[in-house]
Amino acid sequence: MIPSQTDRASIHPATTPAHAALRWAATLTGTRVLTALVILVAMALLAAMGEVINRDGTLFVRTAEAFLDGGLDAALELYPWPAYSVLFALVSRFTGLALEDAAHLVNAGLWVLLADAFIRLHARLEPDTGKPWVAALVFLSFPKLAHGLEIYRDWGYIAFALFAIVPLCRFWQEERGRVGDALLWQAGATMATLFRVEGAVLLALAPLALLLQDRPWRERLRRASLVGACAVPALVAVLAFVLASDTPVGRLHELLVYGNPAEVFTAFDEVARQIGDVLDKYSRDFAHPMLASGIVTMSVWMALKNLGVFLVLLTAYGLHRFGLPRRAGYGLIYSLLGIVALTLIVFFAKQLTLVGRYAVLASCLILIITSALAARLLDRRRTAGRRGRWVRTLALAGLVIGGLINTISVQPDYKIYIRDAGQWLGRNVPADVPIATNDTVINYYAGRPLGAQFSNLDQLRAHLAHAMPPYYVALRLDDHEAGAARALFSGAPVMEYHSPQARETLLIFYLQQR
Repeated sequence: MIPSQTDRASIHPATTPAHAALRWAATLTGTRVLTALVILVAMALLAAMGEVINRDGTLFVRTAEAFLDGGLDAALELYPWPAYSVLFALVSRFTGLALEDAAHLVNAGLWVLLADAFIRLHARLEPDTGKPWVAALVFLSFPKLAHGLEIYRDWGYIAFALFAIVPLCRFWQEERGRVGDALLWQAGATMATLFRVEGAVLLALAPLALLLQDRPWRERLRRASLVGACAVPALVAVLAFVLASDTPVGRLHELLVYGNPAEVFTAFDEVARQIGDVLDKYSRDFAHPMLASGIVTMSVWMALKNLGVFLVLLTAYGLHRFGLPRRAGYGLIYSLLGIVALTLIVFFAKQLTLVGRYAVLASCLILIITSALAARLLDRRRTAGRRGRWVRTLALAGLVIGGLINTISVQPDYKIYIRDAGQWLGRNVPADVPIATNDTVINYYAGRPLGAQFSNLDQLRAHLAHAMPPYYVALRLDDHEAGAARALFSGAPVMEYHSPQARETLLIFYLQQR
């Protein structure tokens, strides 16, 4: 008996456009395109709400201005590693955008590149799951995405580093690694180095990461040599140039930090001795291990803190259920994570500046593990039964809510009051009257050079003792510091601004006499 057309339609219902669109969205191509669109729309919304420049951003914008006015030499005088500033300065020149807007456009492109590399790396490591959309949800839930418009060179380093890891992983996974992938890895990591010198550490140690993998030694040596064929000789030449040069070139001298343990230990020892000075005589001998353990702990803490509570809990539960992913390629990811963590620890040992964004690349590599575990948790075959349904529901709901918070739940920048105060100073204070501030953002919006900066009220008090009126003082303070600031001046502030969301105040005083 031959089925009629009606029977065939009932057995194989016609695919609606909505079903076809959903199927396309779940593919690797669809996921990559939609994720890029979501990020671009989210950043456009953030920019439309009035993003206030961050402190580091004022320096990068001034460096870009110096490049446009005086070329690369002028930019190097202001900031010794200006590739990021040069990039958005060129975008500004060719598009006509203001420098801040050009920087935001570059940031949007870098975050799209980072997200795309993240999704492709997940698909490379998990070819059988067929869930690239899970990686997209995990990435969109990454809290740092909400800070994507902030003008930091780190975004370029992280984006190009992860972009470079994709061909490196492919080079290792394939039966006969292609030379093109090895060259693409070196090109991407070199681009990352233009934003931060830590990219050079990845270039130098990637061959070691390949030597640690599970293959016959002959194959390990072959692939390690190809991965470092161009980069390692170039780095050796650069280091030789830096050692032979009497004057530092940009930040190339920072490469020596990672190749000179004595210099790192000297800086570490100095801080440890300062810690020992405040300990009693029974505890001073423990100052060095206290500092070392603190640096390691803080490095791990910052990498996890960048993920946010939900992604940390999701990762921990996934590890409890399934353990670490063991597919081909994950060993390389773990080795690279170790290299990035070691780089972070050495950096903190030399320069104790604990900033969370320095650990974002480590956080992204951890997120690769998170996305693999999330794909398993959302797989009905692996999480069957009533408990499994609850796990899938909670995991999916958490990822969706996290993504919505980062991309759609846009609020005005809580620092808008700083921009308002700076613009008031720019309109109302004559150019020949000095302005002393404790925040470079105030100077930036007032149209003033950096000038004197004060990190605390004691420094301000010392400055006031020698300053010659008339001049203005603009102070960005936590609310509980406002009373102490008012006590330094006999009169009331001429202007006062409050953050609508944070407990912060900005006071502007005018001093006509001592």
